[in-house]
Amino acid sequence: MSTAEIIEGLAMIGVIVAWWPYLFLGWNGTAYSVCLYAGSFVILVGILLRRLKRMREGLKYSRHMMDQQEEFRKATQGPLNLESQPPKEKTKREK
Repeated sequence: MSTAEIIEGLAMIGVIVAWWPYLFLGWNGTAYSVCLYAGSFVILVGILLRRLKRMREGLKYSRHMMDQQEEFRKATQGPLNLESQPPKEKTKREK
């Protein structure tokens, strides 16, 4: 896990902990409620946007790799054989 992912996880735990008094202890103060709603929204939307960005980067990398494989396949004029291995030498027992 990267540092950013750890920070995102801690931020989500922080949002859950911040909601705890509001839900279970009845803290219904106006200032607390406004801060809770606004803060939770900003934090969770920020995490969502960062994760979407990372997902797009991963998909872009995957597309790049697929394009390279397709170019190789066209250059070799045949299917890409990923299972081919060099022939093994026979051991003394097999000779």
